[in-house]
Amino acid sequence: MHSSPELRVERAELSPLHALAEQKKFQEAEPLLVEGYSGMKAREAKIPLAAKTRLTEAIQRLVDLSVAWEKPEQPAEWQKQLDQAQATLKDTEAKPSNEPPK
Repeated sequence: MHSSPELRVERAELSPLHALAEQKKFQEAEPLLVEGYSGMKAREAKIPLAAKTRLTEAIQRLVDLSVAWEKPEQPAEWQKQLDQAQATLKDTEAKPSNEPPK
């Protein structure tokens, strides 16, 4: 059975993690988000500058998940990492392209 092009686009746009969050299946979403962030963090030096915002977006999703899940200790921890990542990104963007990153 083939689905319509519109339905395929809607399915592609609705990521499984978004669906889990919408369904408040936080316990299922959290390890997937952490794994995704950890993988990106491990390859951070290889991520092109234009794509480095994906790292901060991943941390923001973890902040948002922790707040929605009402885990009081976690949003602050993730927020600290988000602030550090945003500062690093800002510093990296401000450097001349011939200068190696920190």
